[in-house]
Amino acid sequence: MPKTIPPIQPQRPESFPGKHALHRVPDQTIARLEEKAAALAAHQALGLKAFQSMRSVGCQRGAEQDPKHKDLVRNDVEVVPASAHQGARFVQPAFAILFLLLALPALAQIPPTIIQQPDSISRSLGDRHPFRVSVRGDSPLSYQWKLAGKDLLNATNATFALTNLTLADAGSYTVVVSNPAGSVTSDPAALDVDSTFTKITTGPVVSDFGYWPSWADYDGDGWIDLLIANASRLNLYHNDGNGTFSRVPTSNAIVGASFQSNNVNGGIWADYDNDGDLDLFVPTGGGGGEENDLLFRNDGQGKFTRITTERIVNTTAASFSATWGDYDRDGWVDLFVGNFGNGSPQTDRLPFLWHNLGGGKFERIMTDPFDTALARHFDSAFVDVNGDGWPDISEGVNPGGKLAVFENQEGKSFERFLTSGTSGGYIGGPAWADFDNDGDLDVLVYYYWSSSLILMKNDGVGNLERVDDGELTSTPARSGGAAWGDYDNDGWLDLFLPRISLYSQDGDHLNQLWHNNGDGTFTRFERGSPASDKDQSWGAAWGDYNNDGFLDLVVGQSGKNVFYHNNGNSQAWLMFRLVGTKSNRAAIGAKVRLHATIKGQTVSQLRELNGGVAAAQQSDLRAHFGLGDATQADEVRIEWPSGQVTELKNVPVKQLLTITEPGGPPRLAASVDNGSTRLTLTGDIGKSYTIESSSDLRVWTLLTILTGAVDPVLFTDPAAGNSPTRYYRAVAP
Repeated sequence: MPKTIPPIQPQRPESFPGKHALHRVPDQTIARLEEKAAALAAHQALGLKAFQSMRSVGCQRGAEQDPKHKDLVRNDVEVVPASAHQGARFVQPAFAILFLLLALPALAQIPPTIIQQPDSISRSLGDRHPFRVSVRGDSPLSYQWKLAGKDLLNATNATFALTNLTLADAGSYTVVVSNPAGSVTSDPAALDVDSTFTKITTGPVVSDFGYWPSWADYDGDGWIDLLIANASRLNLYHNDGNGTFSRVPTSNAIVGASFQSNNVNGGIWADYDNDGDLDLFVPTGGGGGEENDLLFRNDGQGKFTRITTERIVNTTAASFSATWGDYDRDGWVDLFVGNFGNGSPQTDRLPFLWHNLGGGKFERIMTDPFDTALARHFDSAFVDVNGDGWPDISEGVNPGGKLAVFENQEGKSFERFLTSGTSGGYIGGPAWADFDNDGDLDVLVYYYWSSSLILMKNDGVGNLERVDDGELTSTPARSGGAAWGDYDNDGWLDLFLPRISLYSQDGDHLNQLWHNNGDGTFTRFERGSPASDKDQSWGAAWGDYNNDGFLDLVVGQSGKNVFYHNNGNSQAWLMFRLVGTKSNRAAIGAKVRLHATIKGQTVSQLRELNGGVAAAQQSDLRAHFGLGDATQADEVRIEWPSGQVTELKNVPVKQLLTITEPGGPPRLAASVDNGSTRLTLTGDIGKSYTIESSSDLRVWTLLTILTGAVDPVLFTDPAAGNSPTRYYRAVAP
């Protein structure tokens, strides 16, 4: 039989006059109160029964006063004994509900629940990392972050940010989230701090954004400087020699140059006038806008003049990439420019091949195949593909995603051939390197709009065979460039791939660092910031900015550039700065071959000095070699673009050497014999030359005065071992 609750005459508080009739409580309010009451029952002894009794009393009285409300009588509610009401003072139901609404939230809070756990990650020394947790639950919420179970000071927010990471920051992190209803502890999040690199987080380089970077010592002070273009400016950063960089002001002709917005990818360096300092070419058209390219002549001491009258900067095109190389080996470096037409999508255009006539003059070569090679020309590079000593031209062409090679016919003409492309792929271009140490240049082909990578080995005469190394070629890697460099100095070239997340639809937007295993395969290095950073990463370049023998890395990004300082290890190294005399002064195109004993095995390495790769990207122009546990380079052979050869024997490791090409007086060569540095001077007979040395290319000290003779004149520097880096020069009166 249905149960009813007998009427009760509630007493009104004196503070409420009670002038209003009772009203029906909305169902939504009742439901909310029931939900709160259910939560309350789990924590308080009050229970749900008292709440339902309170509601029923109010409804019963309302029905008695107004027959229309008799439908409010609940016949399914348990009767509360009268003894439960004795001594109780009731208010009208509307005020009871108000009382409960005010009281229940404090008594019946929902305990916290973690809906997003903090992530585990690996970062480099010096980097930042914010741990974050997302929580559902009633306020107020309190947080306490812990490392290895111990409370961290001032770590009491939903986000806990670590800066300037050290090895002591590595470990397991948790956070305890609490409110009056309870607490919850997050899953552990592991922070790995890797010491291979230190991420530089302050300074002008990492305060700007940019695209493809280029290293070059533009002022000749012995410290490589850095150029990174962005949408509106060519940013030039001067290396101050103390681990920091200064932003070059807009009064400099390079930095003050103007161009169409977002139309420049980068710039490439070479000494096109052979005056002893590096000049700069900037292709304009990376965004598809057609305008004149930019050429800056270096006037010495870091001052530049923009060239505006020569044809090379008055032929309008949308120039995507450029690369320097002396294709006819006349001692003057020439220039190839990859073009595409404007619009979206871009249309086919001819490339430019500019022949350097000397004296700052260039002529455009319009013979086959440069007058028929219609395509959308993307990333390019001068490189001796077939090893005949004559630099060929390679580039990515679209549509079809093919690698094009213009094979040099001994400086007289070119023959163009294409490799097969990837179906549906949009090629970026080639990245050449002797990754297997067999004495010829192999190639990695990367794509902007395809997940594929193609790795091809060179048989020594220019025949390229596609190889599958396993992990590298099967991992998605949409990239705008590739940078080869032996970052750990083990004698094998490693690979960095900047990822363009805009085009990376595979879900993996992280940049990639691949370690060369020395057996033709690569393993992805997944520790530290180079392996965990992600953004719109366009280009990357290796360079030893602090001259410690270990390659550092800069990545141009749409957010902020990233800069990784290589902390080094115990492995040995050698680095060579080459000065051409008969060849172009920057020795672009020269090959340096080195043989050394590493881990008891003879290892042969090859470096070719490049004049720009990708879409105007350039690594350190000095030839760098990692040498593992070797104590010397058994043999160093330099093959100059002119065809001349310089050989050095038993060269001690861990030094930077400047080698000048034989070919015109005065010529000074350095070699090491039984631990002593021996200088060889070739000069005019009877003419005196001052021999000077320097450890930093800034301050020069007189060593001796030698007189040219029929045969080369020898001199041994007794103080060579006192400095890890030693420069020499012969100065004519």
